[in-house]
Amino acid sequence: MDASNLVNTERRMLRVLQDKPDSKWSLEEVLKACDWTDQAIAVGAGQGLADKQLIKLIEQSQIEVKLAPQGQLAIDNGLLEARLYTWYLESNDPSVSNLQQSFDKHEAGPGIGLLKKLGISMQAGKFHCDDNAKVEQQIAKRSEFLSALPCSQDEADAEL
Repeated sequence: MDASNLVNTERRMLRVLQDKPDSKWSLEEVLKACDWTDQAIAVGAGQGLADKQLIKLIEQSQIEVKLAPQGQLAIDNGLLEARLYTWYLESNDPSVSNLQQSFDKHEAGPGIGLLKKLGISMQAGKFHCDDNAKVEQQIAKRSEFLSALPCSQDEADAEL
């Protein structure tokens, strides 16, 4: 291929890549070696060189799991499950009506399902837990998950 058919960014990238012809370059390495800050320039030059069959591109994508606004609220205010469980432990009347009085409507409704999912059941109109250690372990696991974010999708616990 005649170098005159290359645009400046392609020429610059090709020169850098030829310094280490047997290496596999990451996008970050190409940006640094070419002294670029814009990924679009590097991707465009790389695609141009690949189209001209001067290099081979291997694309990998990475998905990042990060907190949405509700997740940040859970970190700031405490996980809803944890607040519900604390209420359950401290309540003299762990009933649905008391739960609804103790939490906002947007938390109380889903809260009943969350408590059941944790293993807290209803008996004679009151919440009841047979295994506090299991509930505490699940809450700790969920809290740790949120605290570890952001992370790659591969590192994230798929169950959570």
